[in-house]
Amino acid sequence: MGGRPLVCRLLTVDIDGTLTVVHGWRRIAEAFDRVGDLTSSDRRLREGTIDEDQHLADFLRIVEGRTLTEVEEVLERTPTLTGIAEGVADLRSKGIRVALLSHNPRYVVDWYRQKFGFDDGEGSEGQSVVEGRIGPPDGVRADKIAGLGRLLARLSIPGRRSSTRGTLSPT
Repeated sequence: MGGRPLVCRLLTVDIDGTLTVVHGWRRIAEAFDRVGDLTSSDRRLREGTIDEDQHLADFLRIVEGRTLTEVEEVLERTPTLTGIAEGVADLRSKGIRVALLSHNPRYVVDWYRQKFGFDDGEGSEGQSVVEGRIGPPDGVRADKIAGLGRLLARLSIPGRRSSTRGTLSPT
């Protein structure tokens, strides 16, 4: 291929099934004895009786009333791929910002961002944490495109130069 080399200023990654070996919400549901709620929501999504927003709200209800500390303890025990922090650091050393882009709520995104050194992150809005306790889901939207737009704006990267798909292979 001729032409200019591809310049990547931002690489976004998801959390569940990308950084984690298992879906993180399965571990959360197991920890809080709510696996039935999770599997019921998964089934209804597959059947088409609920949409992504309702599915996400169902997940968020699993932690409603729990403390942020309780959820973070589960996140700490959730198996992840090895070398995440090192991979993030390597990309950053090449001038690439690395951010999380997830349907997970902000408090989950922030935990992974801090744990592994990501530059930034965007998650779903619609669940508050007040005085360390997680509130009910309210106005949940599973919208990664909007999240990507917020990331690009915050990092001053023109949206017209972004791609929402692709792979990165080692060189």
